Amino acid sequence: MTTGAIIENQRRSLLIYAQRHGISEACRSFQVSRTTFYKLKSQLLETGSLAPKPRRRPRMPNEIALSKKKLLLQLVQEHPGWGLANTQMPFAITASRSRM
Repeated sequence: MTTGAIIENQRRSLLIYAQRHGISEACRSFQVSRTTFYKLKSQLLETGSLAPKPRRRPRMPNEIALSKKKLLLQLVQEHPGWGLANTQMPFAITASRSRM
C-alpha cells in the first residue's frame, strides 16, 4: 500500500468516525485540529477524493539540466581516465575544491 493510499484511508476513517461520534471527539481521537477536519471535508466535497494534493518538485537553482547530465555521463563513460578538470570544461561547470 502506498503512502498516499494510507493517508487517504486514515482521512476516510476520520470522517466516518466524526459521523458516528461527533467532530470534536473525532478530532481528539485522531489528534487533528478542527480546521484540518473542515479542510479535509471540503476537499472531499470539491474533488471527491481525500488523497493528498500533489506537490511540485522543488526547483534547485544550481541544478544541471537533464540533457547536460546525460552528456556528462556519456563523456565520463567514454573517457574514464579523464579527471574532473577535463570533464567539466565542455559544460562550464565550476567545482568548489572544498567540497571534493
